[in-house]
Amino acid sequence: MSNLIARKALIIVDMQNGLFKQAIAPFNNNHVLNNINLLIEKADLSQVPVIYMRHVGLAHTPLSP
Repeated sequence: MSNLIARKALIIVDMQNGLFKQAIAPFNNNHVLNNINLLIEKADLSQVPVIYMRHVGLAHTPLSP
């Protein structure tokens, strides 16, 4: 374990547009989006890698690609 290198990354999970285009939006959605965008901006300025992960839903559903 002594030869592991400490590294930082920002991981963004499941932030698809489909989540925000439903009839009922997620709780506090604008606040959540603003915070995520701020985190991404700060990570970029600090040269911290940003990793995006997404769930792929069935075709013709809100979470489809």
